[in-house]
Amino acid sequence: MTPNEQFNNDVMWVLSELKLEELANAYSEYKIKFLIAKGTGNIPDEPSQKRILRMLSDRKAITISPFYNLAMSALDTVYEMNGATPIGYYIKILQPVFDDIYKEYEVSTKGNTKKSNHSLSFERERTIEKIDILKKDGGRLEVYINGNYSRPFSFSRGKNWSLMYELAENGNVAFDKGFFDYFNSSSKNPLYFNYGFTKTKILKSEDNHIVKNIEEIKLVTQKKITQTA
Repeated sequence: MTPNEQFNNDVMWVLSELKLEELANAYSEYKIKFLIAKGTGNIPDEPSQKRILRMLSDRKAITISPFYNLAMSALDTVYEMNGATPIGYYIKILQPVFDDIYKEYEVSTKGNTKKSNHSLSFERERTIEKIDILKKDGGRLEVYINGNYSRPFSFSRGKNWSLMYELAENGNVAFDKGFFDYFNSSSKNPLYFNYGFTKTKILKSEDNHIVKNIEEIKLVTQKKITQTA
């Protein structure tokens, strides 16, 4: 693979991650937060990710603001003044330039094996295979999909998410058709309607109870998220 092909593939990886974040946060209170990922497999190394973000910023496709600490953003200025290396960036996507650049690199990477593999990975990420749930103050739940602890989704603890929390805690709940349909097929579920995930048969019925039909549905602690994100 030539350096130009490698660069194009790396840019496409970053663009796809940002596009997924844009879909996930379109109706959310959360800012788009891009954490620098470990460079393994199809994932570009850290310097490449940072170069690409600067390039996209220079081309007016995004604005970027570095952050240095997941827990205490108020200290970011102190970290920056002391020459610390950012662990990620707050991103604002600027349309229509972003989509124009996305299409540009999508065309330039067509037919490339690595791009095809990444596209498959991207599609798999949109299929729900794991759900982790963190109980928050104020009657809300923070939900993490497919083990991605850097991308939280916040939901109020209404009937359906209360039953999902109970299922994560106990392994099953009594059969409830509304709950069953909400997670398996309802277009009103924001995981599908707002956040761009593919409709997934998350639940199945066994002995008049509902159990998981995906790899895992479990509770998670704040400590686990902090250590893994």
